[in-house]
Amino acid sequence: MKAHYTGTLFFNAKLFLDFLMAVRFLDQLTAAELLLREKGERITQPRVAVLAILMSSEHAASHLDVAFEISTFKVVDRVTVYRVLEWLTQLGLAHRIACDDRVWRFMLNAPSSPKKLEQKQPHEHEHAHFTCIQCGHMSCLESVSTKLQFQLPKGYKPNEIDLMIRGVCAACTKVVA
Repeated sequence: MKAHYTGTLFFNAKLFLDFLMAVRFLDQLTAAELLLREKGERITQPRVAVLAILMSSEHAASHLDVAFEISTFKVVDRVTVYRVLEWLTQLGLAHRIACDDRVWRFMLNAPSSPKKLEQKQPHEHEHAHFTCIQCGHMSCLESVSTKLQFQLPKGYKPNEIDLMIRGVCAACTKVVA
């Protein structure tokens, strides 16, 4: 990307976009830290940053998406990011979604308000997900019931149900039309 001269400053569009991505989750840092403190968890910069990214995201994010977003703000190794994502899943603050590309996507279990998150019980994320087959964005569909009527063979016990709806999102539909 070529730098453009704008008055007294050089403007690099890529650096500016990276900065804007970082700013997107910066406003959630305080709420993320507050939530972890209220839950009595140990506060570390990576934990707060990863939680803030999930709180600011409208779509499910892969481990690499989160690692990239953090890297625009602070150096954190990818293993630490993955461990924090798994830890948030175990706490019940986030859930992971298996995708067709065999990459886990992570999403917050509730709206980004610490008060609303506090009221959620661990692993309370029984809902459907929508995946766009064109852009790959994934969203939770809270209004779709996963209460399915089925009979498992004797001795079987389900742990979770994954209901995935695939199609084209509104943004991609506009591009196609």
